Parts: sequence; C-alpha cells; structure tokens
Amino acid sequence: MSQQYETQKYFGDEAERWDAQAKKLQYNTITDRNNSVLDSFRRHGNVKNFLDVGCGTGQLTIQISGLGVEASGIDFAQEMIDVCRKNAITANSTAKFNCASIFDVSLLDSSFDLISAQGFIEYISELELTKFLGTLSRILKKDGQAVIGSRNRLFNIASMNEYTLLEVEIGAIANLLAEAIAVQMSPSQQSLFKTLSQFSFDLNRPAAHPHTGIDVATRYQYTPSELIAKFREVGFVPSQIYPINFHPMPQSLLTNEKLLQTKDQLSSVVASEYPNTHQFVPYSSSFVMAFTKQ
Repeated sequence: MSQQYETQKYFGDEAERWDAQAKKLQYNTITDRNNSVLDSFRRHGNVKNFLDVGCGTGQLTIQISGLGVEASGIDFAQEMIDVCRKNAITANSTAKFNCASIFDVSLLDSSFDLISAQGFIEYISELELTKFLGTLSRILKKDGQAVIGSRNRLFNIASMNEYTLLEVEIGAIANLLAEAIAVQMSPSQQSLFKTLSQFSFDLNRPAAHPHTGIDVATRYQYTPSELIAKFREVGFVPSQIYPINFHPMPQSLLTNEKLLQTKDQLSSVVASEYPNTHQFVPYSSSFVMAFTKQ
C-alpha cells in the first residue's frame, strides 16, 4: 500500500471526525495552525488570493474568504471536499473547493499572495516535497508567503519515547540538541533564522517509525533548520515561526484524563498568549513556519 493511497484512504474515512475535531472548543492543533496562518495573513497586509493545500474540512479557507479574499481549498480526499462544501453553504461563504492533488492540478504562475499547507508535508515523501516547493515557487507572487505546518523533529528530544531512542540509534541526537539549544538561546526570531540558516547538519533519517498514531505508516518530521535549507533552494526566506501543540507533560502519562485536560489547558495558554514565542518550539510536537518568496 503506497504512502499516498494510505493517506487518501485515512482522510477519506476520517472526514466527519476531522470536521468535529476542527470545531471542538478546547485546545486542538487544527485551530492553532489556522491561527498561525491568520497571523501571517495580517502580517502580509495585502492578500487578495489565497490557497489552502490539503484543506481538510475547509474551516481556514472559509474564514479567510470572509475577510474579503478570493480563497480556494484543495484536497485529494473527496469526502473532505464534500464536508468543505457543506460547511461553506452553512457559512454562506464564497470559498471554492477542488478535489484534486496539488501535483496534478493546473494553477497559473504567480497567482497567489498566500498559500497554506497544514498537515500536508508530513504525508509526502522528500522527493514529493521538493516537487511541491517548486510548485510553490511558481504559483506564488513575488513577496508572497507560504505558511507551512510540520511535525517537529526537535520534539523527539523532549518526548523521551521510542522516537528519542531512534534518534539516538541513528546518531542524530547531538545535532538535534544543538538546534534546540539555538532555538532557546536566540533572543529574537530574526536572530534565530540567521543562526539556523548557517546550520549544515546532514541528519540521518530512521528507516522506519514507531506507530504514528494514525493509519498511515510514515509521517515525515523536519526540524526548522531542515525546512529553512529546503526552502532556501527555491528562493524563500523564513519570516515567522509558531509553536504548535505545546507538550508540558510526560508523553507516557497522557493516557491519564486529568493530566490530558491539564495539558490541553496549558497548550491553550501558549497558543493564545505566546503564539510567536519561538522558545516553546522544542517542546511542541509541531511548528508552523512562514516563508517569503524573494
């Protein structure tokens, strides 16, 4: 079963649950990631055309369309797009949704000011990521922004679980720790980006992962410096980083409902009060990074 078939089947089967997750009131990563895109939208200041790649059940696309923007979402799971369209009707939204793969759809050059991809690059191979970055470079306008969510490889240090053991086994832990320290010691995001742009770690990757928590065998992880290096190759520079899903509790204890609720409360505080505080990144299971096309 291929990676993309697994991914399409998972999201097709999970469309209704995903929609409920996006709408729940307590902390959830979907809202956290969407809020980072909205912050980038405000920072850009002149967004007229927006695209959400892997748009899920459409909440972000609908929200941005309500800001007077021509907003489109694309997802290759038909079940997701069906829910998107229902949500758009309920919201009386002008958002448009297309069931297609970003690798197959025809999009005009320099046609978007802002492109989001949340919960997307973790499901595509590194070869596909390179192809995706080329597409972003082509369809974004000059000074446009790509806002990309990633599973956080730095979190493997803090998680103290099977992922940590894997990083030790492949000899990557020292470099991951050096990057996490750089994140902690940088007084500003711009100084952090300058430091991480100088990193040249060639991090090994494990041949296999422990259970990923969902029915997709491999979910790719990156560190901030790894993404910076990949985006730099196609003419992008980092402009903002956001910690997503802060984890203040030992992973092994999160089966305890009381601790899980406490974790969600603290995660909500970080998301609402410290959304741009990069020092939280090593303790967060994901991050979102905004890149500007030069």
